[in-house]
Amino acid sequence: MCGRVISGSPVIMVLVVPFVIGVSMLPSSPDSTFAAVLSLVPGFSPTLMPMRIALGVAAPWEIAVATVLSIAAIAVLLRLGGRIYSNAVLRTGSRVKVRDALRAS
Repeated sequence: MCGRVISGSPVIMVLVVPFVIGVSMLPSSPDSTFAAVLSLVPGFSPTLMPMRIALGVAAPWEIAVATVLSIAAIAVLLRLGGRIYSNAVLRTGSRVKVRDALRAS
């Protein structure tokens, strides 16, 4: 059971860290440069950009750029995940390391 909790932690942290940063930073300075830049980064934009939109400080071009960057990141991650999955599934026997799955194609 402990192994499942640890293996899921990185995924949870990807969601929790931007939320904690947003909740702690945005109310005090929603129009800061740091908040604007982080809200454009694909890992942070799904959490921070809606907060900035609700506070009324996000420009329309920032919303568009965050959306485009998030869609591009999704496409890259899907392609990478597909590559790893197909290379790992095509092998039988022992466990396949991520490095070996990436190298195989």
